[in-house]
Amino acid sequence: MKVATLLFTLIVSSVAFGQKTTPAPGSGDNPPDMNIEAKHPDFQKNWYVGIGPVVSSSNSDLLGSNGTKYNIELGYAQALYDRWNLLFFSDNNFNTASQGSTDVNVGGQWFLADRASDNSLFLQADVGYGGGNRFYDSNAVGGLAAGFQFYRTEALTFEAIIRVEALYVTSGGTPSLTQVRFGVYF
Repeated sequence: MKVATLLFTLIVSSVAFGQKTTPAPGSGDNPPDMNIEAKHPDFQKNWYVGIGPVVSSSNSDLLGSNGTKYNIELGYAQALYDRWNLLFFSDNNFNTASQGSTDVNVGGQWFLADRASDNSLFLQADVGYGGGNRFYDSNAVGGLAAGFQFYRTEALTFEAIIRVEALYVTSGGTPSLTQVRFGVYF
């Protein structure tokens, strides 16, 4: 419960205090990493939603063995520098209404191209807290991903991502999920 409270506090403080301000005219230059964001504040998209298929590892029953498996992710991205984003998100994977996994995560994205580039590959790492089904208690979650963002300088940014997530449990192996997700930042 303490971890969930901490993550909620981080999300609320990021949303409330995460707005960027530009310096007053004549007050000097921006730091090098902030020049693009100061000149183009519309390049930063904050909220995002993603959906796609998900596959559960064979040593787990996180999503059950039959039925349609899908992923819905809701999140907030805060630009830190030209090539870095801080993410807060809820990752929800379902088979049926009674089978699935949900976790709350914080992570980072590193882009190969700066924020002024229209398209860019990126790498992502995240940690969180969550659980799956009635078979597993809640515990630490970790994820790694690689993806591509399209139209980063437009009103909407689109994303394609492949992400692997593992739930760390003390018995029965480490259940994992592989997700292919398509999302939009707005």
